[in-house]
Amino acid sequence: LRDALPIWVRIITGTDAGLSAFDDFPMALRRYLDFGFRPEQVIAAATVEAAAGLGLSDVTGRLAAGFDADLLVVAGDPRTDLTALASPVLVMARGRMHLPPKAGMCGTHRPPVAHG
Repeated sequence: LRDALPIWVRIITGTDAGLSAFDDFPMALRRYLDFGFRPEQVIAAATVEAAAGLGLSDVTGRLAAGFDADLLVVAGDPRTDLTALASPVLVMARGRMHLPPKAGMCGTHRPPVAHG
């Protein structure tokens, strides 16, 4: 991976090939730092580059008007600290809001919040 960066090979993220357990994607993303990636390159590999690699860059992979978007909201800044991705505050997926589980709650889905 380290050798691919200078020659602009498209890198997309995934959890195959032993990077980490399949249920810890944030940990897998942090492993890219060990290969010389900067946090913003890791985020691009998981979003823009992944969408392009799958032939979906015209509908998803970035925040833009008319694009499909699932959002992960975190308290920190993953552009400087990827560990923020491991503790989501809110997830928006397919237009539905999902909150992390809290003590005494069953499940993570709550109805969408109305704005305006």
